[in-house]
Amino acid sequence: MRNSPRHNSAYVLLMTLLLLVMAAVAMLGVSRLSLQRAVASLREEEELQRKWASLSCRRTLLPRAETILAAAEARSREPVIQVTSTLTLVGQEVRLVFTDEQAKLNLNHIATDESTQCVQSAVGRLAHGPGLEMRFRPLASSAQLDVPSLSSWGQVFQNPSGGQLMGSPDGYPSPVGAITCWGDGRLNFQRTSGEALEERIRDSVGIAFVSQITGLRRETPGIGIDRVIDELELSSVQRSNLREALTSRSSCHGLWIATTSVRTGATKYELLVEDRSAQPVPRTYYFNW
Repeated sequence: MRNSPRHNSAYVLLMTLLLLVMAAVAMLGVSRLSLQRAVASLREEEELQRKWASLSCRRTLLPRAETILAAAEARSREPVIQVTSTLTLVGQEVRLVFTDEQAKLNLNHIATDESTQCVQSAVGRLAHGPGLEMRFRPLASSAQLDVPSLSSWGQVFQNPSGGQLMGSPDGYPSPVGAITCWGDGRLNFQRTSGEALEERIRDSVGIAFVSQITGLRRETPGIGIDRVIDELELSSVQRSNLREALTSRSSCHGLWIATTSVRTGATKYELLVEDRSAQPVPRTYYFNW
C-alpha cells in the first residue's frame, strides 16, 4: 500500500515546522545570551568609568583639600569646615565634599576605657542623622597595632550607609560634620564650631572660655594659638592644656566622593582621609559603601 502524496506533503510540512520551532528556540537562546553579555559589558564599562572618575578625584583633589577650604574662606570671610562641589565625569555625576577633619572633635581623645559614656554623650550632642544608631566599639589593641582605637564609622554607628554619613545635598547635613576618628586630637579653633570647641576643652580648660576664643577668632582673623593663650586669663595648667587641645593649622583632611550613574541612578559612596598630623609619612584611610 502506497502513501498518498497528500500524506507525504503533510509529513514534510510538519517536519519543516518542527525545524523552524527548534531554530527559533535556538536563536532565542543565543539572543538572550547576547543580551546578557551586552548588559554585563555595559555594567563593566560603567564600573570602569566610575573607578576612573573616583581615582582622578582622589589623586588630583584630595591633596588640594586645604587650598580649596582656604579659598572658600577667603570668599565668604567666614570659617569653612567643608566645601561641596559637583561635576560630571565620563557619564558619572560626581558629588564631592572636602572636609577639615582637624576642625572636628576627635572621638579618640575622649575614647578611653573609663569614658564610654562621655563619647556617647558627645556623639549624641554633635551627631544627628536619620536612622543612625549608636554602637561604640573601640579597638582594644590599638596601641600595639599603631592605629586609633576608633578608626571607622562602623565602630561608632550601627551599620551606617554612605548616604547617611555623607548627608544629602538638598536635605539633612552630614551627621559626622562635627566629629571625626582621625587626626592627632588637637582641634583647629579657627574653623571648628562652638559646640565642638566646648566638648574639647570642657574638662581640661573650662567651657567659660569658649565664647572668648570664638570672639578672638572673629575679631582677629588668622590669630595664632600663642596669641589666644596670652589674651586669656589662664592658670599655668590651663595654658598647657589649651596648647595641647587646640591648633591654628590643619593637617588632616577628608574627601567624600558620591558617584551616580546617569543611566541607572545608582550611587556609590567613598571616603578618603589623609592624615599628616602625627606620622612622618602621611596615612590615608579609605572606605566605600
